Amino acid sequence: MAQSRAYRMTMGQIFFLSVIILWSASLFAVEVTMTPSEDQAVTAGNSANFSCSTSGAQGEVTYSWSFQNGSPSNSTSQNPGAVTFGQTAAGSVNECKVTVTDTKDGTVCGTASASTKVYVPAVTLKVEEDITECMEGRDVTYTGTATGTGSGLKYFTFTYSNPDGTTTTDTDWSLDDVEDNTRTMPDVPDGDTDHKYSATATVKLEYKGATANSSTISVSVYELWVEYFRDAATGKDWQVVVGENIAYKAIASSDCTNWQWDMQDGVPDAWNPTGGQAKQGSDMKIPYSDQERAGPGWFGDAYGTVDVYCEDGDGNSHHFYSTSMNPSRKAKVFFDPNLNAKGEAPSQAMPPCWYLFWKNGAVPDLDSFEYKHMNAYGESQVVQGFFWDTHVLRVGIPAGGTHYPGGMLINGTEFGGATGIDCCAEVVKHEMKHNVYAVMINSGAADNDPPTAVDNFRGDWLSDSEEPTFRCSILNKDTFNLAGIKSPVYSGYGDNEYAVMVHARGTKGVVAKDWSKGGKQW
Repeated sequence: MAQSRAYRMTMGQIFFLSVIILWSASLFAVEVTMTPSEDQAVTAGNSANFSCSTSGAQGEVTYSWSFQNGSPSNSTSQNPGAVTFGQTAAGSVNECKVTVTDTKDGTVCGTASASTKVYVPAVTLKVEEDITECMEGRDVTYTGTATGTGSGLKYFTFTYSNPDGTTTTDTDWSLDDVEDNTRTMPDVPDGDTDHKYSATATVKLEYKGATANSSTISVSVYELWVEYFRDAATGKDWQVVVGENIAYKAIASSDCTNWQWDMQDGVPDAWNPTGGQAKQGSDMKIPYSDQERAGPGWFGDAYGTVDVYCEDGDGNSHHFYSTSMNPSRKAKVFFDPNLNAKGEAPSQAMPPCWYLFWKNGAVPDLDSFEYKHMNAYGESQVVQGFFWDTHVLRVGIPAGGTHYPGGMLINGTEFGGATGIDCCAEVVKHEMKHNVYAVMINSGAADNDPPTAVDNFRGDWLSDSEEPTFRCSILNKDTFNLAGIKSPVYSGYGDNEYAVMVHARGTKGVVAKDWSKGGKQW
């Protein structure tokens, strides 16, 4: 009979055997080495190449690859090669992993894995406060923000368009994902008819050899300019009337505030408009208080420089004068001829503006006339004195309107229709000629027209020597019946009136000096 043995292992023997088993297991475990072994970055649409090697396999090795956001997205090849990573709006950080499995006789002996990251960077660009327009000279901050990146240096290159078609670039690096860059906006080129240009900006990101570009953003850059300045009622450009609404509008970015419109010619300023605290409006007026102290030479564009002021969204001041325009512009200031200087109905104490301001030469010799608040065009008188005669010349309310508005036909000649300065010029010449004829008679010139039943006086105040000039009869004081055509008062001196009418007919005012609303310059 065979004998059996019992074996007992000491603790030392057990430990030694365990070490042998562990050493054996380690010796034969499968291992995998992945290429690339470190994180990398690729430009969107580009590829990274992948491969791997194994060691320690006991049987057949199989491979399982996964590529987050990659194309292809997976592979069972040991060396998949190129994998393309597409564009994503916010960039991406893509996990790429390979797992190997060691199989022998249908039994899995072991597995091993390796992974790495592929960065596909993206970059966005924003402008401060999302502004879409600003004034020239403003400092504007652009912010580039990187996504789809990890640690390490990031280079931001900002590219800006210039008004002349060139570009300007500025590059900086950062360990952060955000970089600010401030640009002073160039001035709008002289002579630009739009008085603005579009300033474009982009930013390029470089990270671990990969690049990304932002979309383009645009900011409209303005210069301060006067788009229009005009009479609000009629729309007449660069023409305004004292006391009446002025329409105005500036070209500028919409963020401008603290608007001020003014006219600063003269020392002190001749005209001081009220209102005008906006970019655009029709609330501005030149007050009548300015007109009360005005002289005849104040009107027209003598003191018509328009200036406008504002502050942009960054607090910068902008000032513009209309004389800086090409061609240079000045507003022409007009007066309402039928009101007095205070903007009220005329009176004897406060004559109409036409009388005050046509005496600057718009109506020659008007400065020799007094104003009389009467409904007659004018009147003249020669008062004989001991040493000299006193000549009195006056104009009345209608002298600033239309002369003989209905017209009249006398001895085949049409009279009437002259308006404004021409009406006043005819009246002035008319009354001055009355004075001339009166002086002739007072000096002894013969005047032998016989008396009439109306006046019982000899003469018609037109000397006998002048009568033939106008085909008037010495035997008739009113040869052409002005008493019937104009007024019965002329039955006693109709020929004198006719001669004066012929003399004054067609007299004109001076166009260049007429600054009345509705006048020659209007």
